[in-house]
Amino acid sequence: MGTPDGNKADYNTIIIGASISGSLAASLLGRAGKDVLLVDPQSFPRRKACGEGLSIVGQRYLEEFGFWTEEVAAHAKPFYGYTIHHEDGAVSNLGNNDSVSTPQGYGISRVLLDSRVYKAALDCPSVELSTGLVRAVEKFSSGWVVTLSNGDEVRSRNLVVACGGGASALFPELEVESASEERYGLALWLRGRWFQENSSLGESHRKVKLSTIHIHHQPEGQYIITPLSKTRINVSILLSKGSSSKLSKQDILQQAFRLVKKSGFEISTLIQTRGAAAIHSSRLALDNHPAYIVGDAVERFDPIGGMGMTHGILSASLAVRHILLADDSPERGLARYYRERGRVARLLRVLTNMSYGLNVSKVSLVRQLVTWSPSLALVVMAALKSQFPRSQQFAEVFEWTSGQAVPSNQFVDPSSADFPYREMPL
Repeated sequence: MGTPDGNKADYNTIIIGASISGSLAASLLGRAGKDVLLVDPQSFPRRKACGEGLSIVGQRYLEEFGFWTEEVAAHAKPFYGYTIHHEDGAVSNLGNNDSVSTPQGYGISRVLLDSRVYKAALDCPSVELSTGLVRAVEKFSSGWVVTLSNGDEVRSRNLVVACGGGASALFPELEVESASEERYGLALWLRGRWFQENSSLGESHRKVKLSTIHIHHQPEGQYIITPLSKTRINVSILLSKGSSSKLSKQDILQQAFRLVKKSGFEISTLIQTRGAAAIHSSRLALDNHPAYIVGDAVERFDPIGGMGMTHGILSASLAVRHILLADDSPERGLARYYRERGRVARLLRVLTNMSYGLNVSKVSLVRQLVTWSPSLALVVMAALKSQFPRSQQFAEVFEWTSGQAVPSNQFVDPSSADFPYREMPL
């Protein structure tokens, strides 16, 4: 491949950002034998506030690509539905009953999952890591030139942008559309145990499965409790802008502890807390672009829907698929990627908007659907999920067997001393 100065490209693809979407793309391209440069100045694992619920759609893709091994599954907790505690005291149970046998998703540590995919990418012989900053990118007819902070210029046929602020920083001409109300986030991890029955919910709710995500509505925002194991949970707190200035962090923590106990979990240890900046959904206003923009860089989903990780996995997979399919015609691959990602994103938006309407904007019609016909709500969700591209079609393009294990790499066990959250006794 020619470049502006006539030299051969250094890489097939340069990927900016080693998030789960960037690392996944690097690993898949590396396993397909492509030379990849993965650029990220930040160390891993990330220590940030985040929810830790992975939808069944995202989990199945990871399983198909070989990342969801028995070892990973042993440190994940399936959840079978949602228990929604409304401000007026009513409780809605969506899918968490004895008739539901298929998980709706999994609670899993992002530190564990991110480090697994990241290390798998670096285990590929054709994947290199640069810890420099990207100063500039320039598009030419034959590919891209990327300038790093040390002054080096590297060339590639394809460019993947997989960092949240990367697209707006590198391509300031792109318009960003915001969709949901801006809120503030706080996350904490707790160790303890689940009660055998939850008397605080009342007699009619004692049979609620423990392996559900609990969502508590409070005047200041939403408290989302995700089981990660028999002894660990994640609590993600989404606070409205007005209420966050009226409550101290200690007030919020005490409220979280009370709601955790109400959900049936007895706390023994506060493992860690993390704050987050302003949170809201946003997306780039584009139908096409000369770079593959994936994950949060192209669209950030509101966290109440739990579709952020799934979108990162799906968009990265689609980008790699079209890089490989359109090796002789990058422009055609880009057009197809943005068309398919747009279709997938619309489905994810519907699922997210249903959750947002129920939990944040409190649309009465959505609550009535969940209250009076939770099975119908599940049917609607299942129908939407069935429209996603089948993960098997990627395996055919990537030229490996379904379920093939990724290269071995160090595994971060949440119960080990190496897990990067320190314990703080209450």
